[in-house]
Amino acid sequence: MYSHGEIPEFRRRFRYLVAVVFLSFIILAARLCQLQIIDAGTYRQFAENNFVQERKLTSIRGRIRDRRGRLLADNRRSFNVYFRPKLLTKESLERTISLLSLQPDEAERIRTRVARKRGRKLGRRRLLIRDISRQRLAALETYGHELVGIEIVAASQRHYPNGNLGAHLLGYMNEINAKELKTKKGETYQVGDLVGRFG
Repeated sequence: MYSHGEIPEFRRRFRYLVAVVFLSFIILAARLCQLQIIDAGTYRQFAENNFVQERKLTSIRGRIRDRRGRLLADNRRSFNVYFRPKLLTKESLERTISLLSLQPDEAERIRTRVARKRGRKLGRRRLLIRDISRQRLAALETYGHELVGIEIVAASQRHYPNGNLGAHLLGYMNEINAKELKTKKGETYQVGDLVGRFG
């Protein structure tokens, strides 16, 4: 049993406890409102920018020699320009086109190719231009800090010391086309990949 003096004291403490709990809920509600409504755009952008970058490693094709050990097919170092649709800006694309000194029709083809890239895999690297010259490479590397979403990747390019000699035996490769991409849908091919054609 409570005495007459203890009952008002208990009620006073109980009111304090209710006030503290109520204030805590108000603070939590305000914080949730800030995160989900006020700052929602910022956190959505963070979530969209947080993606896995896939890097495709190409294998180096073997050298082909004749029975005397003379080279018939070799590899030389080349440089390809790639873009990531998720990161590439219009300014960056136009700056790249300008630095590469592309012809108007070639520049338009590149703009069309970039504009077509939509879907879930926008973080994946896509081929823009294959085998650029050393002069173009120097221009891109000089202003690389301005080219958001553009990457230069060293690659191996096939080289035939004797030109077309023995081409029917050595064979050749070229870019996969749209029809082949559809038929090989379950495989890992993408636009810009090379496939064997002959030999």
